[in-house]
Order: sequence, then structure tokens, then C-alpha cells
Amino acid sequence: MLSRKLKLILLNSIAIMFINQQINASNGFDEFTMDELLELSLDKLIKIKIITVATGSEQTVTQAPASTTVITAQDIETMGAHSLDEILESVPGMHISLSELRFAPLYNVRGMYSSNNYEILMMVDGIPIKSVVDGMRGSRRESWSPPPIQYIQRIEIIRGPGSALYGADAVAGVVNIITKTAKDIQQPEAGLRVASHQTYNAWVLHNSKINDIEIVVSIDYLTTDGHRETVYEDIQTQLDTSSSTAISEAPGRAYLQKRQLSINSSISKGDWRLGLNAVKVDDAGAGLGEPLVISPEEYYKTDHYQADLTYHNLDFTKDWETKFQLSYRNLVDQGFSAYTVRPGGVRNQSAYPYGSPNNTGYYQQQARLNLSGQYHGFKNHRIRLGLGYLYADLYKTTWAFLLTRDNPLMVDSKSIGYFLLPENIRQNRSFVIQDAWQLTPNLELTTGLRYDWYSDFDSTTNPRIALVWQTSKSLTTKLLYGQAFRAPSFTEMYTPLNRIEVGNPNLQAESSETWELIFDYRVNKELHLGLNLFDYKVKDKIQRRLLTLEDRTVYMHDNIGT
Repeated sequence: MLSRKLKLILLNSIAIMFINQQINASNGFDEFTMDELLELSLDKLIKIKIITVATGSEQTVTQAPASTTVITAQDIETMGAHSLDEILESVPGMHISLSELRFAPLYNVRGMYSSNNYEILMMVDGIPIKSVVDGMRGSRRESWSPPPIQYIQRIEIIRGPGSALYGADAVAGVVNIITKTAKDIQQPEAGLRVASHQTYNAWVLHNSKINDIEIVVSIDYLTTDGHRETVYEDIQTQLDTSSSTAISEAPGRAYLQKRQLSINSSISKGDWRLGLNAVKVDDAGAGLGEPLVISPEEYYKTDHYQADLTYHNLDFTKDWETKFQLSYRNLVDQGFSAYTVRPGGVRNQSAYPYGSPNNTGYYQQQARLNLSGQYHGFKNHRIRLGLGYLYADLYKTTWAFLLTRDNPLMVDSKSIGYFLLPENIRQNRSFVIQDAWQLTPNLELTTGLRYDWYSDFDSTTNPRIALVWQTSKSLTTKLLYGQAFRAPSFTEMYTPLNRIEVGNPNLQAESSETWELIFDYRVNKELHLGLNLFDYKVKDKIQRRLLTLEDRTVYMHDNIGT
């Protein structure tokens, strides 16, 4: 049993993470009294969970002005999870499923989701992971791969709107994956996992120190034949019925194999941290892919490179905490629908006897700059200010396809006036202000506002207000209001008229507003009960509508849904 003096030292070490707060029932550790804290074992004391994603400042989960969950590396090890999806499935109010066509994970938060999963913002070390092509985390099913499980230090989740702090796409929720630094790794680690469906996963996690420079390197290699998802009917099944053919492979398996190499590194010195990440995915099955047909020949590959530099100083001056973050991300998605050797073709066997071959590619780069500071020189107030800039560049698109049955060679679409998606640039400038006001020892009011200006659609302003009341020693009550928005993707805005679905350059952002009432009851040190009541409304939802042109009918994206 730890001595009271040693526990007080440990509590003081934990408490320095809280700005201008005391260790008492009203601040920082409002779940516990001082006597209860002193009675906790070391293991339980360390398990007090801290979250930053709710306000940008470190708080306990109960104190945070949002519906939040923290999953630590120890939690992940305890649950025996092998993927991010398995981890997130354990979060209350969140459900993970697979899309029907591409078998990509869909994150359903409080019943809010769509086929492309626009509504949830995924971040790694505070950096958003979003594709400007279609608003997903990548342009294809496995375009983005999360950090390896063994490299994750903790995951912070918000259920509900987060645009007042994080901007676009934080409509249903926010997930921030925080990776390990050298202090999180006691010794070098290595592992090998063998599973069904010819799945092999080998990894190494190494830390070292050179003078005062701390280095972490994670290498993870995975190869798998993919789980055996059965497809009972595809588009070719319907064509076979109408044309009395038997070309479709359905019922049959969806091809979900892949090979993936992930290399992650963290270099830290004092208040500085440099992150370097590279992910290479090859021979990844596309599910039903673009033609919505079972095809073993269709696959894609992805190259993802990212570098980020972070400076975080808790005591920049007497009353200021500052954080600076600069990041660059380059993402290349290439999809291939190769020639089929089966008799006849896919979708239209008279026009395409060789199948439906395509070679598509999206090349994009994103540069982000964020500067934030928290001022705690005012009594009972913590004021946060932030500035942000995003430069997103879709600098190259490629599309080649089989033109006619008499021309069995791939034709560059641009040579005949057809475009997959034109190259484009989007810029975003943002400003954030937030105030956490301790009204009484048991009552805190958090208000915030974020303004976003975009170069290709109108600006948007999103406020938030949260009242957190320590109702009793065991009960915390939260009343929350927030607005959020989703930025239209390049596909929704700029897809040319040579496609079936066309873009609308006059689109505006989707918007939503959410009310929440939360009761968090601590039955004892081991058991917490929570009740969340919420109501949200979406406006200007982007949906397709039929549009009749002179010679044909197309689907155009428009702000028509609620």
C-alpha cells in the first residue's frame, strides 16, 4: 500500500495537467473526494482517464462538456482487439458495420451515418483524415489505414457535434487517435499474428534515446485473403436474367484481400515532436467495386505519406499555453478493373465483350497549419484562441477505359473529352474562440464559436454552449447545444456532365444542430451509469435529384434534404 505522502506526490503530478484547478471535489477530480483518492491503489489511481478532445484542454471524462469516451492502450490490450473497428464497436452509442457494396466500415453514431460516412471526423494526433475527393477517409475502401494497434496510446471519442472546435465533418462525432511516444514504451516489442483466411501480421515497435532526442519506430506488415463475405446477387445477375446468359459469379465471395506495409515514426525533443508516416497498400480487393459486379480482377493500391511537426508548451509565458502544428499529407489512390477472361462481358456484353476494364487514379495533397493558445490569467476563466489554414490540392486525376468492343486497348479519357474529375484546389481559413467559465465550485459553463471560410463555397459559423453541473458527489449533469457542418466533396461539386451523377458547383455545406442532456452517475469506484438524451436536426442535406438535360437524364447533387 502506498504511503499517504507518496500518493499526494502522485496526485500532484497528475494535477499539473489541469490549468488553474485544485484537487478537490469541484475541479479536476470531481468524481472523487480527497479521502477517496488517497484510498485508491496505484493501479486505480493511474486509471483516472484524461481527455483533451472535448475542449482542447486536459480534463477528466466526467468533467468534459461533451458525451465522451477514452480508450487507453491498456483497455485495448484487455479487450484483445486487433483492429480499430473492433475497438470502436465497444463505445456506447457507436456501431460499426460494413457497407453493402464495398464492405468498407461504416461508423454509426447515434443512428447518424451515410454510405460514404461523411458525418464523423477521424483524426490522428489532432490531424483530420479526410479526402477532398469524396469526403471519406480515402477515395476507396482501404485508402486510409489507421495506425497499428500496438502504436496507439489512447483513443478519444466525442459523440455529438464538434465543428465549433474542429470544423468540417464533425457532425455525428469525433475520433482522435493519439499515438505513442518513447515514454509510453517500456522496451522494444515484436509480434506475429496468424489468423484465418490466410492472415499474417508481423510487427516491431522500438524506442531509443540519443542524448535528449527520443525516437519511436513502428513497422507493421499485413497480408490477408480477406474474410469470406458472400454476395448473392450483383448487377450482372440482373443482366443475366434479362439476356439469358450466365456470366455472373454470384452467389460467390467478395474479393477483400490485401497486402499492407505501415511505417510510423515519432521523434521528440522537449516540447517538439515530429511524426513521419508511410502506408503502402497493394492488391486490395474492391468488394463489388465500381461496376457493382463480383470480379477477382478488380483491385486497387494506395500510397499514403504524411509528416507533421508539433510544438506544445504548457508554460509558454506565465498565463499562456500554446500549441503549433504543421502537417503535410500526400495520398495516391489507384484502382484497376482488369480484363476478364470469362466469356461475354460485365454490364453490357455486346458493347464490352472483354468486361468493364478501368484504370482510375486520384492524386491529392493536403497542407495544414494550426496555431492555438489558452489564456488562464483571468480568475475562473480559461480562454482558448485558435487559427487554422488548409490547402487541399487534387493535383492529378487519371481515367482510362475500354472505348468499344472493336478497340480492346485502354483509352485515356481526356484524349476524347471525358473526365473522371477535374483537378481542383480548396482553401480553408478558420478562427476559434472558446471560454470555460467556472461559475461556482460545482458549475462550469463552456461557450465557443468557430468561423470557417472556404474558397469554393460560402463561409459558415458554428457555436457551442455546454453547462456541466456537479449535481452531487456521485451525479454529473450536462446540458449541451452545438451546431456542426459537413463540407461538400469535390465529387459532389465538380463531377462533369459526361457522368451519370454530376456535380453542382453551387452547393453549400450541410448543417446540423444538436441538443443533449446527459446524466453521469457514479454508483461506486468501479461502476458508472450514463443516460444520454439527444435531438438533432440536419438542414441543407446534400442528396441526388433527377435532372433532365436535352438528350438524357442525370442525377445532380443538391441541398434538398432535411
